[in-house]
Amino acid sequence: MSPDDDTDSFQAHVSGGPTTSPPAARPATPQADAIAIIYRNIEDVVYQYAVEGTDTFRFTYVNPAFYKATQLTPEQVIGKTVDEVIPEPSLSMVLEHYRAAIRTGQTQRWEEHSDYPAGRKVGRVSITPVFDAAGRCTDLVGTVHDISDVINREEKLQQAHRALEEAFATQGRLAESLRREEERLVLALNGTGEGVWDWRMDENSVTFSAKWKEIMGASGNPDGATPKIWTSRIHPDDNAHVRRCIERYLAGNEPLYTCEYRIRRFTGDWIRVRSRGSIVARDAQGQPLRMIGTITDITEAYRMRQALEKSHERLAQLAQQVPGALFELEHRADGSFACPFISDMAHTLFELAPSAIQADLGCLAARIVPQHRGRLRRALERSAAGMQPLRAEFQVELPDGGHCWREVIATPSPGLDGGTIW
Repeated sequence: MSPDDDTDSFQAHVSGGPTTSPPAARPATPQADAIAIIYRNIEDVVYQYAVEGTDTFRFTYVNPAFYKATQLTPEQVIGKTVDEVIPEPSLSMVLEHYRAAIRTGQTQRWEEHSDYPAGRKVGRVSITPVFDAAGRCTDLVGTVHDISDVINREEKLQQAHRALEEAFATQGRLAESLRREEERLVLALNGTGEGVWDWRMDENSVTFSAKWKEIMGASGNPDGATPKIWTSRIHPDDNAHVRRCIERYLAGNEPLYTCEYRIRRFTGDWIRVRSRGSIVARDAQGQPLRMIGTITDITEAYRMRQALEKSHERLAQLAQQVPGALFELEHRADGSFACPFISDMAHTLFELAPSAIQADLGCLAARIVPQHRGRLRRALERSAAGMQPLRAEFQVELPDGGHCWREVIATPSPGLDGGTIW
């Protein structure tokens, strides 16, 4: 049976109006033919039931769109009752609407979800009762507008909206988490005496922590200013050095931006600072967007370092006037020996550079004749055990083959790691 086999039956009911005559007895008319052509070609589903008793509705016509939408065959539909074609849970719902249409005499409309061989279908359904002259409902004529694609698109759009909302929510949570983490970091750095600067390179603006302002003597609020408020205060003699440090870091030559320079505080006095920083955000092309770093006031540490360097210079000069070599020898807790310092007289006494002895004490031990190495070690151990002055003589063999006697005199003191220092 083809989808067109019941065309005349459908024509009789929809074109002739309420009637008690059998459908086959109704003669075809040009108007009925036109209507039949329309229903065969429209995309919406059109169907007709014969009403048999209270709850029996039998398919007498469906248009080709019905077969296309459901993938059912005419043999599975025409002549079958509604409960043989429409599955649950849709069946119970449509029966309620059919009864309501018959009871009220009005068209009923609803949205229906049904599972067919073609898959799950969603349609906007209407059903209209047809009554005979006696007022008895003989047929139900219905249409279904397939909105499955629309519903699928709406569901996908809703899923996309939910995903977007979740992404925004996640981004917001991450931003809040980052803000709190930055606050904790700033507080921690403030406790270490380091001031934080935050350079928004894409906006050419910079903000500073409270500790930075304290270090710089800033009584106002320089936040949001351009980096010039900072760079313009760098000592003229240090400008080129700072620029080179930044350029080397941005070029990827250094893992971290680090630089020491002099800078003029807002109060007018000069201090020396150490600045460190790194890029924390880049754009899609890899260009830097944001750089965060710190400054530390190292003025006093720098002065102490200079004073210590001068002391070392004076000590070295004095050491040149001493006939022997000045040294510092460590006997560590693990039993090893090291020589952090020895004066230039090492050249004369052992024909070794001080730097070579400081790097590896073994080169000096190799100069001592083998039979005296154990004696010198035991003398060191006795001095360490009793914290008694060390005095020992030993013989060395120089590269030219000559043998010379040397004397060591030193005073021990406890080391920080449990060892001994002479």
